[in-house]
Amino acid sequence: MGQGLAGSLLAWEFIQRGVDVRVVDRGHAGSASSVAAGLFTPITGKRFVLTWKAKELLTCLFDYYPALERALDASFFHPLDTLRIFLSEEEKALWMEKGGHPSLELYRGPDFGPDERDMPVHHPWGGFALHGSGWVDINGLIGHMRKAFLARGILEEREVNPMDLPDADHVIFCEGYRSAMNPWFRHLPFRNAHGDLLTLRIPDLSSDHILSSGVFCLPLGGDLFRVGATFNWNVHEPGPTVIGRDELLKRVRGLISAPMELVDNQGGIRPVAKQRVPVAGFLPGDPRIGILNGFGAKGVLYAPYYARQLADHMLDGEPIDREVELAGRLRLDEH
Repeated sequence: MGQGLAGSLLAWEFIQRGVDVRVVDRGHAGSASSVAAGLFTPITGKRFVLTWKAKELLTCLFDYYPALERALDASFFHPLDTLRIFLSEEEKALWMEKGGHPSLELYRGPDFGPDERDMPVHHPWGGFALHGSGWVDINGLIGHMRKAFLARGILEEREVNPMDLPDADHVIFCEGYRSAMNPWFRHLPFRNAHGDLLTLRIPDLSSDHILSSGVFCLPLGGDLFRVGATFNWNVHEPGPTVIGRDELLKRVRGLISAPMELVDNQGGIRPVAKQRVPVAGFLPGDPRIGILNGFGAKGVLYAPYYARQLADHMLDGEPIDREVELAGRLRLDEH
């Protein structure tokens, strides 16, 4: 139930394996999938942390989305290097210390100094290029998949009542932030985080890479750039906020010196599980009821891998990663 990114890819896995599947979705405005930037990167955070399971997740991602594009005759996958701009001398020193670790070798591009890049970007401490990053047009992907599901007659466009289960062997909830209100999963401590995104027109900025420096700026084409994102744990309704808009504008104007025009401001709610990794599997007391959720800001990275893993678990008895598997998470979160 739910046709966001997770529900779409899980349904696609079943279709490819010849399994009879129904998708039930109302199309909630403000969902994480509908307003997400779709950014993926192997190194995250102020301390240059390698994304959890980066090698496995990125290997799957770079195989999955191009294959899906071919199957749908669509274009929504955009691999693109990132220029990570240092915010301070201390951050640069930290990268000099950590950047040589063998685990980062596959993703580390060349470093550059403050005079080595001709661009309207504030970079007094330089930065480095990052491989293995890019973005997915989630709205485009979901739209193409919706058409495919409608053409197959497997999509039901209606409200979902978690307690009114259809007659099916399994019911899997992929509801995004609404899972926090689902009585079947009330023991899972989801923390929903609101995020604002901006679309800006910046004619003088290069579209050859993503910028990252306390804010990300990714090229959409036609002088348009997606800028984000905020994390606000105290906003519980989807939709854009003035506070989020102003925060992002302040950050991006501190990074980019070129003229810019605000084109759009969107806001949505991300489902963030307590351990910051997804949740997948079936209720120990009722193995007919399952979940695939809790992707946070890393949906495009997690969704292909765990949609495939959950399908493998259901059809072939393959295990789900212990950090993600629902039964283990319920035991952990009870303490």
